Amino acid sequence: MIIRYDLTCEDLWKTYRYMVFREPGMLITYLVLMALIPFVAYFWMAKSLGSKMYALLFALVILVINIFYFPNAVKRKLVQQVQANSGVLGEHRIELFPEGLKESTSVNDSFYRWDGIHAIRRNQEYLFIYQQHYLIYAITVCLFDSIREADLFYEQLEQYDSAKK
Repeated sequence: MIIRYDLTCEDLWKTYRYMVFREPGMLITYLVLMALIPFVAYFWMAKSLGSKMYALLFALVILVINIFYFPNAVKRKLVQQVQANSGVLGEHRIELFPEGLKESTSVNDSFYRWDGIHAIRRNQEYLFIYQQHYLIYAITVCLFDSIREADLFYEQLEQYDSAKK
């Protein structure tokens, strides 16, 4: 089975958010970073000012800024990385074989054996093929003509993936 899809920045961002909230290691790192900065700010300000009340207020302001700034900073960095590396965005072609998965872009052809595929998952919007623990191919379900066609593709993925075990 062969599929073609156009990968966009928005798809990459949704994939990143999916990974952050679904992968325990990434979620813990994200939460630690979100909490560590205000925590350090609190102790630094408490020591500098001698007032725990002002330190707490400062830490809360930093936390609010962090909640809004951090995701946008990550998204900007993701866009910069994508723009610096051709072939990430644009048309991708995925072909399934009993031996493995072939992915082609305008600048690269890659073949991954099924025993090299880490996991296969899905949600309402995407099919996710984990080539490595944090390297994911996100295939939007809306590129298929119907939900049934997406289900068939996913079933074939699962069939080939389960045959490796």
